[in-house]
Amino acid sequence: MGPDGPREEIEHAISRLGCEIRERSDGVLCVDCPTHAAKCRLLDLLAWRDARYDPRVRRIAVHVAEQAATDAAHRVDRRDLAARLHAHVSERVRFLGEGAETFQSTWQTLRSGVGDCDDSSRALLALARSVALPARLVVFDKATDYPLGDLQPNHATVQLSPDGGRTWLYAEPSLGPGVQLGEDPIAAARRLKRARADLGDLGGFGDLEARPIIIAAWQAEAGRPPTIFEAQISQAIARRESSYGKGWDGPCSTSHNWGAITAKPSADTCEHDDTTQDGKRYVSNFVTYPDDLAGAQGLVHALLTRPKTRAALAAGSSVFDVSRALYEERYYGSSCPDAIRSYGASATADSSWGNAQHAPTSAAGRACDAEAISKHATRVHTIATQIASALGEAPPALGSLPPSRTTIALLVLAAGGAAFAVARSQRWI
Repeated sequence: MGPDGPREEIEHAISRLGCEIRERSDGVLCVDCPTHAAKCRLLDLLAWRDARYDPRVRRIAVHVAEQAATDAAHRVDRRDLAARLHAHVSERVRFLGEGAETFQSTWQTLRSGVGDCDDSSRALLALARSVALPARLVVFDKATDYPLGDLQPNHATVQLSPDGGRTWLYAEPSLGPGVQLGEDPIAAARRLKRARADLGDLGGFGDLEARPIIIAAWQAEAGRPPTIFEAQISQAIARRESSYGKGWDGPCSTSHNWGAITAKPSADTCEHDDTTQDGKRYVSNFVTYPDDLAGAQGLVHALLTRPKTRAALAAGSSVFDVSRALYEERYYGSSCPDAIRSYGASATADSSWGNAQHAPTSAAGRACDAEAISKHATRVHTIATQIASALGEAPPALGSLPPSRTTIALLVLAAGGAAFAVARSQRWI
C-alpha cells in the first residue's frame, strides 16, 4: 500500500468525513462511510495522501514531467504535462471491474496495471498533485435527483487545469489509449466504441441523436428552429425527465414520452407507478406518442404554452430563470427533502405547490420552493453542459440560485477548496 503518512492526521481527516475505520478479523483495515458522497470525498482524500506521502508516486510524476515540452525559459508546458500524465495512466492501467468497492493505492494500481474507474482516477489525481498540477475528482451521478441529499455515483473521472484553475479539462483515465485530453468521457466512449455500463449504453440513443429531433420538434411547434440555448435546455429537460423517452419501464416503455407529459386516463395514456418523497406509492398517467418526434413535440409544446417559460427560453439568460418559470407554471413539483428535514411536512404544505394560492405561506414553504428550484436548475444545467460538450457548443449560464440550504452547502464546500465535483456533466461541490 505504500507509506501511510502521519496516521493520526489521516485518521482525523477520515473521521471528519463521517467515516469510521475498523479492522477485519484478517487484520485488513476498512473504512465505512455513511453516504456515497462521503465515499467520494474519501477517494479524493486518499489521492491527496498518495501525492503527499508516497515518494514513488512523485518519482513517476517527475519522470513524466522531465519528458514534457518546455519553453525558451525552460519552463514546463503544463498542458503537455497534463496530456502526458493522462496518457501515462490511461495507456498503462487496464479497466477491471470489482465486486465490493475497493480503493487501491496509486502505487498498487500503477504496479499491477489494472483497476476500475476510481482506481485510475485516484492514480491520475495523485500524480498530478505531486507535481503541483491542479486536479479534481469528477463523479457522474446516475440518479435523477439526489435522494436525501446523497449521490448515486456511476462513474469517477478526473479534470486537470494546466492554467492554474481558470479552465478545467477532462482527463478520462479508465477508457484506455486514444482518449484525448479535454474530451468528455461519454463522448470518448462513444467515439472509441468502448461500451461500459458506468458510461451508459453506447449503442443506444444519446445526445447526438437527440439534437436533430429537438430541432425538428421546435420547427413544428414554433415555426422556427430553436436558438442554441433553447435547444440545450429543452434537450436537457428531455434527458432529465425520460432519457429521451427511453427511460420508462412497464406499460410506458414504448410511450416515446420525452417530457413526462401527463393526461387524464384514456386509450392514449399509460400508467406508471411512482413514489413520493415521503415513500408513498402513486400512479400517474402519461401520454403515449407514436414516435420520438411526436414525443419531443409534446415536450416543446408544454414548454411554449407556459408564457413565463417561453419568455425565459427566448431570453436565454440563465438556466435558473427557466427552472423558476417552470416551477411557477407547475411543470415540476416541490421536491425538497432538506426543507422537510428542517421544517417537517409544513415545508411542502406551505410551498407554492401545496396551497391554493400557489405562493409560499411561511418560511418553511419558501425554503421548499428555493430548494426545489435550486435542485432543478442545477440538474438541468449539469446535463445541458454535458450536451454542449458533446456537441462542441458553449455551455449555458446557470444564473443566480435562491439561497436554499442545499445551495448554501455547495457554496461553503466550494469556498473550502474541495477538489471534488459531481456531474451528470458538471456540478462542483
